[in-house]
Amino acid sequence: MTVLAYLEDLGLAFADVMLSVDAPGGHLVLPTVGDTRNVAQALPVSPSRLVRKFFRLKGLGQSGMFLVAGTVSHIERLIDNIGVLRSNRVRLSAAQARTFNPKDPASIVHTACLLTEQQGWPEFEILGVIAGQTFVRNYDANRLRSTLPYYGNVYVAGSGGQDLYKWLEERAVFYAAGALAEESLADKGLRAMNSIPMVLLREDALTRVKTISKGVGGYYETYYLSDNALHPVGDVLTVTASIAGKGTTPPLLIERMYYHTYVNDWLLVASLFDTPLTVTPGAAIEIPLSQFELFKIPPIFEPGPEPNWTIHRLLKSAEVAEMFRLTLRQAGESGVSKRFSEGARPSRRLLTCRISGDKLQLSLDQEGHTHYAARIRNSAHDELTLQLRH
Repeated sequence: MTVLAYLEDLGLAFADVMLSVDAPGGHLVLPTVGDTRNVAQALPVSPSRLVRKFFRLKGLGQSGMFLVAGTVSHIERLIDNIGVLRSNRVRLSAAQARTFNPKDPASIVHTACLLTEQQGWPEFEILGVIAGQTFVRNYDANRLRSTLPYYGNVYVAGSGGQDLYKWLEERAVFYAAGALAEESLADKGLRAMNSIPMVLLREDALTRVKTISKGVGGYYETYYLSDNALHPVGDVLTVTASIAGKGTTPPLLIERMYYHTYVNDWLLVASLFDTPLTVTPGAAIEIPLSQFELFKIPPIFEPGPEPNWTIHRLLKSAEVAEMFRLTLRQAGESGVSKRFSEGARPSRRLLTCRISGDKLQLSLDQEGHTHYAARIRNSAHDELTLQLRH
């Protein structure tokens, strides 16, 4: 069970990293919620492991990147068949043999899908790109593709696909009714690239865990289309916070903090537990590195050696993170959060972090704090305001 989405016109894809089984009782430590034993509600599913739900194939000068969803055993059978076909070690029917090309990624994946379904393992879905062309394989029980205003062609898959589509549909109507309808594809892409994973991360952490309870979540990846292939977005510092007060320099409550990057095909995530933490402008706080959990998340196919990174090394990279994502609200008020993002070396960044020994020093920038406090208190509609319905 999972959630996948591909926004074809914007060249963006999204995927979660949690595998689960459809039975209660099992538990796992996740980057977004910690130990699922501590989740407020009883979970009808059991998180089983964390994996990146992608695989890639190369051949004939082409590269294919694919995201997969479905029942774990069915996905594993699909991956096994891809490996067998890639080495051309399988006997095919006469009709399949006539069209199969073991050097062509599209032919390998298409034939592997047929074999897996014929073998009685049909509960899988694929969203991917081969040489710039969209590749989709849906399990009939969960098919959804549509064209939305603002976003364009949208494909979703997995147990959380319907919920994510409904949210995208609401946003599409809201954006298309205002000035954002005239945004360039590049600007739309930047907005979606940052807002969608922030919304999903926030959903994991809410009291009513709509994501985890459906076998979706743990953490979320974003992929962008470049040179006719999908690539993961890494080197990202993500913060969820609230402004505690209405004075000129109210404290900031850090509710969630993540940093992720990629080493080879492994996703490395640092997640701050034991929150909230209070930060005041002009007064740095020190966070023991022991309050962070390091997650090393392998790809589902051919993971390779585990990176020998420590939490110290990972958070050292966070000092100069390429991208900063912020979800912010006024403490004591519910319903609306505003979401912001900044790229590399921005002129204004709310938080500064620095490793000192076995601690991370976190400072709140006064100018940035004033800027964001004004934005969150502005009663006018903000194009980055996202209101979730439960």
